[in-house]
Amino acid sequence: AYIRDNQIYLKIFPIYADEKYPHKGDTVEVYTAEAYIEVEVLSPLVKLGPGKDYTFTEQWYLMRSEQDLKKTEDVKSAVEQLLENEKMGK
Repeated sequence: AYIRDNQIYLKIFPIYADEKYPHKGDTVEVYTAEAYIEVEVLSPLVKLGPGKDYTFTEQWYLMRSEQDLKKTEDVKSAVEQLLENEKMGK
């Protein structure tokens, strides 16, 4: 999750503990520049044969929170509410 001005940008994706990941096991890379931030999710390394494909699905969410998101507990609560609302179709 990336938080700025009480807005949450959340990516949810699977992590496969027994698989090999690039860059010494990283599952996420974050790049920053003066004008932007990039949050890049990494899938496990997969060897593909000719004509084969691989899908790695991630879910993206963006929400604005009415509460101040300065504490870890507040972010966790806001994310849990977002996911509960999503599950209930709100």
